[in-house]
Amino acid sequence: MKFTKYGITLERLKQEDIELLRQWRNSDHVRMNMNYQEIITPEMQLEWFNSINNDKFHYTIFSYEGVKIGLLNDKDIDWENRSSETGLFVGRPEYFHTFVPYLVSVAGIETLFQCLGWKKQYALVMRLSITWN
Repeated sequence: MKFTKYGITLERLKQEDIELLRQWRNSDHVRMNMNYQEIITPEMQLEWFNSINNDKFHYTIFSYEGVKIGLLNDKDIDWENRSSETGLFVGRPEYFHTFVPYLVSVAGIETLFQCLGWKKQYALVMRLSITWN
């Protein structure tokens, strides 16, 4: 599946992308904001990919202007009740403080609610300690 809106392209995660994804997940700026914070080996990544490559999970790499930037996912998909848990992370720090993550969220939500008739989506958000200067 490939979906493009607002200049954002969402494309289902393929095995050929799992090494890029693993590099992002092992980077401190991503890893430290995840529930699972251990370093992921290539073998662990392949095992994980094989476990999520089904209709209960929908993991997409998102791109902007042809550059792969991060991951948007829906898991624990309940097709009968049209609901799922969602999450995303930006793997490329230069996009952190841009409009791109917002557009990814909107494009993902519109895909689920308008195209697939979703009724409920939820997210688990870790508590962050932020200091503003």
